[in-house]
Amino acid sequence: MADAPLPPAGPSRGRSNLSKVLVAVAAVAALVVILLVSGVVGGSDDDDGKAADETVPTADQVAQELRDGKILTGSRQAPFAMRFTDDWVQVAPADLRTSDDDPPIAGLRRSDGSGLLTVTLRGPIRGGIGTVEKELPAELERRIPDIQLQRVRRIQVAAGPALYALWTRKKTGAVQSQLIVPVSNRRSFTVDVLLQPGAKDAPVEVGAMLRTFDTAPAT
Repeated sequence: MADAPLPPAGPSRGRSNLSKVLVAVAAVAALVVILLVSGVVGGSDDDDGKAADETVPTADQVAQELRDGKILTGSRQAPFAMRFTDDWVQVAPADLRTSDDDPPIAGLRRSDGSGLLTVTLRGPIRGGIGTVEKELPAELERRIPDIQLQRVRRIQVAAGPALYALWTRKKTGAVQSQLIVPVSNRRSFTVDVLLQPGAKDAPVEVGAMLRTFDTAPAT
């Protein structure tokens, strides 16, 4: 993976970094449309080897698979590490095209086409998680008319404190979530997830995968 450029510090980037984090979800929706058309996401490959009637994995089963599984990593200039299960495959950064100023630097799709996850490097979160926590619900509802917000709360991931938001779309039934991970006074990461309606195993997997997100190089 090519090194991602480090966003410059300071307010000179134009639109505030906080605002860019809050509106990133629109770019993810556009990305999914592009990937559906290109065939990267969608359909069923049946390459995960699971029977259609298999029960949803338990949290312990997913945790064990993550301990033994693969790791999605960033570049030297944008180091991060997140474990993922065998049911997810990496998407080349070149295929993660969006209209956002900051394109994703890494991505995963579920092998049955039921989910997409992207990681984006962004600028600093001025005001901290508390500011985003207060502003995010109103911003989401303003930009997504059919949103059904489920929760916005702080969680602990491998990297430290982070903000997690979860919502559904009334029109399509799709499930979306966003993890915002501050790193320093120079940058942050956002992890955006979109799951198709009726996705069964993916929600359990994603919840566990997000908890493993770290901003140190993989070891």
